[in-house]
Amino acid sequence: MTPSLFYFVFLSLLLHFVACLEFKGTLFTYHNSTRLTAFESGAEDSDKAFIFLEGLGDGYNGVPYLGVLNDAVTKLGYSLYQIQTTSFYKGYGASSLANDAKELDYLIGYLKEHRNKKHFVVMGHSTGCQDSYWHNKNGQYRKDVSAYILQAPASDREWYADDFPGWPEHLKLATRMREEGRGSEWMPRSISEIPVTADRFFSLYSHGGDDDVFSTDLTDEELDHLYKDVNQPMLAMHGEIDEYYRSPVDQMVILKRLQKACPAFKKIAVIPGATHKVVSPQAQTVLVELVSSFLDTIDNS
Repeated sequence: MTPSLFYFVFLSLLLHFVACLEFKGTLFTYHNSTRLTAFESGAEDSDKAFIFLEGLGDGYNGVPYLGVLNDAVTKLGYSLYQIQTTSFYKGYGASSLANDAKELDYLIGYLKEHRNKKHFVVMGHSTGCQDSYWHNKNGQYRKDVSAYILQAPASDREWYADDFPGWPEHLKLATRMREEGRGSEWMPRSISEIPVTADRFFSLYSHGGDDDVFSTDLTDEELDHLYKDVNQPMLAMHGEIDEYYRSPVDQMVILKRLQKACPAFKKIAVIPGATHKVVSPQAQTVLVELVSSFLDTIDNS
């Protein structure tokens, strides 16, 4: 299959499965001053909350496996929360991991106080994995979260460097803007059509940026430093054919390195036939089986 045909088929499948997603539940505002909302489905009367964090550019119903995931966690007595943050859709360029984690804490605090939730699990897709990592290390309510699940923890830096030949010059500009005290200003549209500040560009695409926690060229010492004080249990899952994973390093190799640096990674897996958003129904079945078995160990520990 030629690359162009592959991506046509991939896009067609993705659009089909996303279009079929439909949920019944409750939409509510969890933080009034910022007008942030969340959507709850599944076992709404349960005291167990499963919070899902989207990746860059995504919003509600952003991945095609949410339907089967909702069914799986409902069977285990969880309600599923899709959370809107400032980073929703094209807003990520003006936000940060720290802000995402703060808004996740807003939701957890709201659920504890107003919806009688007592047990929390957080799952991140793509850059939502960075959010999960950051909250595990720095979040106000991190000790209230029983576990974190990371799906498609690919390196934004390695993807950008592979896709954009002008990456070194782009990074030089972002670095210079930060050194000049202009980190909160926008990068030129010629570099990014989506508004992104120099600070967030640096975070996403520089070696050592806040978002640079899954790159395959990080040293053992860097990984040890990054994952110090990351203590709550985690499951990490790569997709076998993730189109955003651009390293020649075998995916299981980097997962094992992460696990060595951070024993909180209790389970790691590479899902056969899974793309970045896990379009294939067969791969989705494996994903929810991994999530369900992991939750069983957490709930029974």
